[in-house]
This record gives sequence, C-alpha cells and structure tokens, in this order.
Amino acid sequence: MNCIIQCRLKKLVFVFSLIFICLAVYSQADKPALYFYAAPASSSSPEDPAAVKMTRDLLFSQLSSLDLFVIRDKRDTEYSPDLIKKHAANDFLFYAEIYEKNGEWLSKMHLIEAASAKETVLQNSYEGYYKILMEAKSSLTALIKQFNTGNTSSAPQEIPAQPAAATGNISGTWFGENHIDKIVLLRGGRGFVIFKNGASMNISVSIDGNTVTAVQQSKPDASFFPEIPRETALIKAPDAAPIRWELTIKNDSLMQGVKSGLVAEYDAAGVLSVREGSTPVEWHR
Repeated sequence: MNCIIQCRLKKLVFVFSLIFICLAVYSQADKPALYFYAAPASSSSPEDPAAVKMTRDLLFSQLSSLDLFVIRDKRDTEYSPDLIKKHAANDFLFYAEIYEKNGEWLSKMHLIEAASAKETVLQNSYEGYYKILMEAKSSLTALIKQFNTGNTSSAPQEIPAQPAAATGNISGTWFGENHIDKIVLLRGGRGFVIFKNGASMNISVSIDGNTVTAVQQSKPDASFFPEIPRETALIKAPDAAPIRWELTIKNDSLMQGVKSGLVAEYDAAGVLSVREGSTPVEWHR
C-alpha cells in the first residue's frame, strides 16, 4: 500500500514539475532577450578586480530577479559596438563599468537597444563599492525607466552617505556554507547572500549584544534551496517562511549559530521529506 502511495506522489511531483516548466517557457517567450556583457577593458582600470566582479555578479542576479528580460550570460565577452549588428532587432545589450577614481567609486550602466542602437546610460558615484551593492536593484530599475522615457544619459549623482549603524563592526564579506558563495553584510542593516548557483537574496541584518540576526527580504525563490531537489523546491518555496540566521559573534572573523528554513530529510528507504527546521552554520571572514 505504501509503495502505491509513494508511486502516486512521485507522479504528482512529476506532473507539477512539467506544469512549472511549461509556464516558465511560456512566460519567457513574451520577454525580450538581454545580453549581459563585460565592460570593455579600455573603459576602466579597477584597482580591486574582486570588488568589481562581485558587483557585476550581483547586477546580473538583480537583473534576473526583475523578471523583465530573458537574461543571456555574456560576462566573459567584452562589449563592442560591432556586436550590435550580430543581434536580433528585439534584443537588448547591457554592460556596467565599475571603477574607483579619486577616492570614490563610479558605476556607469549601459543599456542598448539592438534595433536602433539607442543607448541609455546611468552614472552614479559612491563613497564605497558596498554602496553600489546596496543600490543595485534601484539603479537598474532607474536605468530601465530612463530608457523607456527616452532619456539617453544622466549626470553623475552623489549617493548620500548613510550613518554607521550597530552592524558596522560586522560589515564585510563572509563565507561558510556549502551552497553559498559569499555573504555581504552592509552598514545600515542590510546585506546580500550570493549563492553558488547564481541566485542573490536580499537580507535585513540586526545585532543585539552578541547576537546577529539576518532575515530573508527577497521574494520566495526555489534557488534559495539548492540542497533540495529542484522539482520539490519549486513546489515548496512559494509557501516557505523567510530564511533566518541567528548567529553568535565569537570574534572579529567568526560567527556561529543556526539557520532556519526548509530542510530536506531522507528516511532509511531513501524517501525525501521537506519540512521547516534548523541546521548549524558557521560564517567566517
């Protein structure tokens, strides 16, 4: 009897997976393609290539999360005007120049329409590259809005400095979970979790005494659960509670605690079950 029930459950999971895939394909068919290129090497000479790469990867993830385009990854190819001729009329091209100059960081985002070669540029200046990360999504939204309103360029804008918050002493880049590439904690109570599968999650960050609490702020996404089989994550993620970390500061470079969210378990027969639970985690820098 149990075998029959398990077989039926597996068939249901398979059917739901097909439905999700069909819906995804259908929704993408109505979206234009956006090709995300690397900035021309001659456009800037970054003093901190790692910071530039992190910022570029986050922009790629945030563009994907806007769900306005079918994103094509060309980050290994430098942008050149000659590339426009090779694209279909309804394609868009994007690249971002991120570099440091005279003690400040500059972000210059380019959005090009292949049909007309119309180029829209959004340029901002920041006190530090972490500010670029904080404003990534809003800057991309502003760039697209600027394109739609017909403006092709903008003067540099100064992003006002935010007051240092209690989270200042833990700000920086952290590591420590198998499926996570890095965790970026920012001053002001915000941060990002960048997964190895390319997903990016916005988090809120607070500190109370020696305890750090980080909570998911992004909308639910199956990509936030890479340890769970994809077809199951697609079903479970929409109703999952926000992922939450409760960490104790051990020293300047180590935090330990628990992560609460969906966890996958297999019984002795290898049958998968997914539930809300907690797992021990360790972050270090």
